[in-house]
Amino acid sequence: MKPRAFYLLLGATVIVTGAAALTAWQRAAATLGSISAETVVPGLIDRVNDVATIEVVKGKDTVTVQRGADGWIMPDRGGYPVKFETVKQNIVTMAELKTVEPKTAKADLYSRIEVEDPAGADTKSSQMTFKDKDGKVIASMIVGRKRYAPIGGKDMVYVRKPGDSRSWLAEGVFEIRTPAPEWLVREISGLKEERWKTLTFTHPDGTKAVMNRKDPPLGKDGKPPANDGMPQEVWEVEGRPADRNLKPPATVNSTASAFDFLNLDDVKPAKDVADGALKASAEFQATDGLIMNSRLLEKGDASWAIFEASTTAEAAQAIKDEAAALNKKLGGWAYKLPEYKQNFLSRKFDDLVEPLRVTEKKEEPAKTEAPVLKEEPVQKEEPAKQEEEPKTESKGG
Repeated sequence: MKPRAFYLLLGATVIVTGAAALTAWQRAAATLGSISAETVVPGLIDRVNDVATIEVVKGKDTVTVQRGADGWIMPDRGGYPVKFETVKQNIVTMAELKTVEPKTAKADLYSRIEVEDPAGADTKSSQMTFKDKDGKVIASMIVGRKRYAPIGGKDMVYVRKPGDSRSWLAEGVFEIRTPAPEWLVREISGLKEERWKTLTFTHPDGTKAVMNRKDPPLGKDGKPPANDGMPQEVWEVEGRPADRNLKPPATVNSTASAFDFLNLDDVKPAKDVADGALKASAEFQATDGLIMNSRLLEKGDASWAIFEASTTAEAAQAIKDEAAALNKKLGGWAYKLPEYKQNFLSRKFDDLVEPLRVTEKKEEPAKTEAPVLKEEPVQKEEPAKQEEEPKTESKGG
């Protein structure tokens, strides 16, 4: 191909590509420009403070949260607090939801934009309903698939009012969560591992494992050496035989982080698991006098943790106030924890100490002497005897 023809072809490609991009931009702009000021639920913005109950249905999952005396709670979790930001996000979104353009009114096409019946077995839609304190419905909406807007635009979502055949593309984003624990305040505590000095674990059979924080080794200058970034052994296990090493620092040290970033998977009133079988109990004592006690109870197919805070007699008043605040927050509740946190609260001696390694002596094969080869005397070969030729008698004459 000649250079001139090549550049002409390249120029034509650029023009076509640019035209396609311009068309796509114009379509997006036209869509955004068609956003109506009409709200999907007229008048809701003036009644947001009347919303007393939020119900969410998605397939087999049903979530109900209610406005309580001290904030929003979940009734079927004994009134445990839920995240206010999640509640606020959904109420405000519903109140400010604005139509962008009408969509399908055909039921057999609902599933494409996920606005089908939310109670179906394989549904992807959700239905959110707001009720007032008397249980009367203020607003209800079937919420479908999200549609992300071009740069500079606002994200949108497909919705349909229950009982209406027409679906809509609307401006707004809900934060609908299922199952129920997704709405709960997940954080239990954030007590740092550096605070603890003694950890004691007790099991139903009477066995114990006790961890004590070691004093850091000091250098020639009387100060702890600089950490090279590798995990250091900062704990010792009581009763560890001299011939058994601690497990790696990453395993032992992590035990002390049981109360740091401690979040729930689920929760229920403590009285509901009071008859559970005790799996383990633990006591974490801090250098400042704070003491955290835990009990792991097995009930059904899950383990539930119950916590109680206390202090030593000589603890400062600030620490005693901290313990009181922890008990106010955690008292009366049983928490289902991630499995690794359950393990941190139920350590056994053998979880912290390496098993005794018995080195098997390999039997060396018996040495065998190499055979001594005896030199055989070389026999000289005698020259072969030549047979004498028979003598012939000569005849006279």
